[in-house]
Amino acid sequence: MKVIPLLVILLILLSSCATLITGTRDTVGLSTVPEGAKVILKSVDGLYREEKITPAIFTIPSDNTYIVTIEMEGYKTKEIILEKSEV
Repeated sequence: MKVIPLLVILLILLSSCATLITGTRDTVGLSTVPEGAKVILKSVDGLYREEKITPAIFTIPSDNTYIVTIEMEGYKTKEIILEKSEV
């Protein structure tokens, strides 16, 4: 099974890396190489869940921790944790 060049993931958060910043909602952009991967973004409390195909943009409540699952046929599934920064 291929280890995802798909994991050359661009996580774009307003002006941050892989952390969520203050405010009520944040924008998270994800893209993969190759494009067309399924991305499932869900909050750990279970109140938010959304699925999209890359490239994708999510607008999420900023007061939670999220699990991002990236799936594509022929590639290993990958999970990434997004946590709110305490800055």
